[in-house]
Amino acid sequence: MPGSSVVIAGNYFCHQSEEDDQAGPCSTPGTVYFGTSVATALQYQETAVTAEVPDGTGTTDITLVVAGERSNAASFTFE
Repeated sequence: MPGSSVVIAGNYFCHQSEEDDQAGPCSTPGTVYFGTSVATALQYQETAVTAEVPDGTGTTDITLVVAGERSNAASFTFE
């Protein structure tokens, strides 16, 4: 549903040095994609990203791009 949010759980979502606090917000967050649509990241941390669900229909892949590297895709179905 557009306007609602989704939490994406995983690892290595931040591109930051080991000295940075890995539990806190990323100093250099990446970009969240629902298919080819850029989503608004509401909260971006090393192991979890909360993103606003954009308009869409059907099923698409969610990916994150951090420091030029694209994550594995996770399937998402719009309701």
